[in-house]
Amino acid sequence: MGSECRAPIGQFVLRFSFLRHESCTVLRFYAFGHAFFMLTIAAATPYNEFEFNFKICIPRMEDSKRAKILEAATKVFAKKGFQYATIADIAREAGISTGLIYLYFENKLDVLLSIILDFLGNLQKANREKLANLTCPKEKLLAILRNFEELLMHDEQGLYLVRILNEALPHIVMIKEKSLQEKRRQILLANRALLDMLDTIIAEGQHKGLFDRSLNPCVMRQILCGAIERVVYGLFYTTYSGDDIGYQAPDAHAAVMRLIEKFIQK
Repeated sequence: MGSECRAPIGQFVLRFSFLRHESCTVLRFYAFGHAFFMLTIAAATPYNEFEFNFKICIPRMEDSKRAKILEAATKVFAKKGFQYATIADIAREAGISTGLIYLYFENKLDVLLSIILDFLGNLQKANREKLANLTCPKEKLLAILRNFEELLMHDEQGLYLVRILNEALPHIVMIKEKSLQEKRRQILLANRALLDMLDTIIAEGQHKGLFDRSLNPCVMRQILCGAIERVVYGLFYTTYSGDDIGYQAPDAHAAVMRLIEKFIQK
């Protein structure tokens, strides 16, 4: 005798099959289409006793495993591109089963959005800490740029992030899952907050006579960010392709500092 049940657990539905044999009862539990736990009970166990003693438990998300998956995905996405990478590729890089990834993330897009959200969260945290005691617009701008460097240029994993941040994300209306729509919305809000912060700092510098007033602060921000993005992307290209682009991280840092001195400062 067999049956199947569904029960809401958190934000997803847990499904379990219930199959009665002559010698035992077998329960298989599924999440996101994958069986992740099986329990065998002696046939002599009364149903009421079984129902009273057994509790359904979902493994808690361990930060270390989640981080391991995201680190592997960052490398895979950077090397193969999001479009061509698969969950199986990520699992292979992380040294785990494909099914385990589905316990942490809904699909490949969820993994990508999570990588970007984690980066933006780390950047926001670093900016809050560095800007808390600063009053000079120039020092604020330099602090934000140093945070970018520390997150993106400190090692190979950071440079892989540069490639990820260049991925074209789907518009919210193109995403079916509500939870992923919310993550996409959070990314948009975090990006907007970062741009507003830079615009405010540049406008403050212009008001105090420290920065060039001949351009709109938004235009100055866009030129600065675009130049930095291309310089740093060159470092990723060198790391990934092996081709020497002609400069290293210290040169990139010097170029950014020079750009601020010559382009933004009055």
